Amino acid sequence: MRLQFLTHLLNSVSALAQPRRIIVLGSSSLLPQHPDLGDAGQPLELSLDADLLVEPIDESLADLLKDAVGHESAFEQRQGYYADILRPIIAETLPAGWESRLHVGAHGKGPGCAHGK
Repeated sequence: MRLQFLTHLLNSVSALAQPRRIIVLGSSSLLPQHPDLGDAGQPLELSLDADLLVEPIDESLADLLKDAVGHESAFEQRQGYYADILRPIIAETLPAGWESRLHVGAHGKGPGCAHGK
C-alpha cells in the first residue's frame, strides 16, 4: 500500500463517518513515517488493506463502512485496496500502553488521524 492510498482511505472514511479519531493499526501504520515502504520492491508494496479503528463506532456504522470501503466493496474493485474496519474490542488484545505510543498524523482530512509506532 502506498501512503496516497492510505490517505485516500482515511479521507473516504472521514467523509462517511465524521469520526472523532481514526487509528491506523498494523503494517499500514508505518506509512506516515516511512512512505517509502509502499514503493515498488518494498515490504508494503503488495499490501492491499489498512486496519482502521474508527472512534466512535457502532455496529451499524461499522457495517456501512465495510460496505462502502471494505473488502469486496465497489471501492476495492475500483481502487484495488480497502479498509478493514476494526471493532473497539481489538484494543483488549493490544499491549498495555499502546495508546501512549500513537503518533498523531496530519494525513487525511478527518480529525484525529493517528497511527501506531
